[in-house]
Amino acid sequence: MRQFKIYFSLFLLVAVFGLLFYPPDDARAAVGIKFTSCAVGGFVAPWLTGQIDKGLTNLLKKLPGLGKFFGGLVGASEVPVGDQNFLSAWSNKTLRADILARCTAREIFNAMSKGIVDNARTAGRNGGPAFVRNWRNFQTDSQYRGEGIFRAMLSNAQLCDYFGNDLKGLFGATKKSSPPKNTRTGNLDSYAVRSRCTMPSNFSMANYQKDFSGNGGWNAFSRMLEPQNNYYGSLFQSLDEVGQQRSLEQSADLNQVIANKGFTGKSGKDANDSCKTKDPNGKCLEYKDIKTPGTVISDSVAATVQQELAWITNVHSIGEVVSAATEVLLNRLADLSNPNEGDYKIYEGPQLPDSPEGQGPPPPADALQKHPDQTAIVKTIKSQIESSGIGFTTECEVFGIPMRVAWQLKGDGAGLLSKPSGENICDRFSISRIIYSDGYLFKILSDAGPFGDNGPQWSPEGCGPVGGNGTCPDRYRQTIDPEKFVPPTPTPEPTPREPKPTI
Repeated sequence: MRQFKIYFSLFLLVAVFGLLFYPPDDARAAVGIKFTSCAVGGFVAPWLTGQIDKGLTNLLKKLPGLGKFFGGLVGASEVPVGDQNFLSAWSNKTLRADILARCTAREIFNAMSKGIVDNARTAGRNGGPAFVRNWRNFQTDSQYRGEGIFRAMLSNAQLCDYFGNDLKGLFGATKKSSPPKNTRTGNLDSYAVRSRCTMPSNFSMANYQKDFSGNGGWNAFSRMLEPQNNYYGSLFQSLDEVGQQRSLEQSADLNQVIANKGFTGKSGKDANDSCKTKDPNGKCLEYKDIKTPGTVISDSVAATVQQELAWITNVHSIGEVVSAATEVLLNRLADLSNPNEGDYKIYEGPQLPDSPEGQGPPPPADALQKHPDQTAIVKTIKSQIESSGIGFTTECEVFGIPMRVAWQLKGDGAGLLSKPSGENICDRFSISRIIYSDGYLFKILSDAGPFGDNGPQWSPEGCGPVGGNGTCPDRYRQTIDPEKFVPPTPTPEPTPREPKPTI
């Protein structure tokens, strides 16, 4: 009964925490619920895992034949995890803060990820996705837009009266509209200049047919042979110009999406806001200047997907259960244009803290037998780095010690400990520990970090889920050649620690 009260109080505490930080409107309430699930899962998952292991272990003891059915998933020799592990996890202040920080960061990332993907789905200049969904339709739409631009140009052209309306009617340019600017292409003169009638203003074709000599005679006939002054000459000029406008619009669109990895730039918040000039039917003839290049949108979507994949592949214990996240990502990759992709539910278990008071299982009893004490190597490498003039004022400078130790011991299977988040990391690696390919973990620096003591040692530690065997081979990463290592962009230097009081 006492334990039930503790669990229930824990749930209420985390639930209230989520509600305090997220006001109860529809959008934020959903985030608060997910944050609460994440935080509760961080403490409950290891305890629940232990209870499942305990139940299966007892069942296999009573029915040993089930062991083959489960494929040895849970052995009878495993030590079940009791409630004390759960209580100790909750009582650790560093672990609580780490879980709450990870949950907060994950929810922020989820919101950013959704915003980036939603932008790609709605930032298109026609109000839909910003990426090309059908290349054939995309190209024909650009050609149709070029035809619309020509119609606007033709509707304003000053054609000769005796054929102008017929020619405009042939191309569907009877309604006058404003063409975009910069329409001249492939010619030193604009279409408006080339198509302008140069016959006398009082010239009448009907009068000319009745009285040849009295209405200009051979001089008028000669002028009517100029392309702009006769029906067929203007027709061929118009056919050439509409071809030029089609080609220009198609070329501009193709160059844009090819340069931007299949995406168009964002010109406005929706179809209406993106358009600068429309035809009489409301179809856009000219888009506004691009505000956000398509490559920014495409790269943002790609980076988001890569980070989601990295998060999934960095899950390293049964305490971190990924349920709907995988489904969301797969749905997104299958159809980026579909907003009905599902939603995330994240339940994260405790991470291995970079401190002596880790909440994982105890280290394996045979750790020093399998990997004997190498403190002397750690001391030697630290001295070599110090003698070269390199200080330990940044995490990545301290990381030089475990990186060189792992490089020297790589023949024995030594490598780097993956640590995607938290304190005392460089390039997603721990700066105080090394790990072997069999999952045996050793802390080789005490008080690690900028301005810390960085004392050489060789102390085995347990890792992996609470109740496990104390190893975590999934966090092993191959070591890096120190001569080829390029540290990430440095962060601002931390404030030096205050001197420890002398007792």
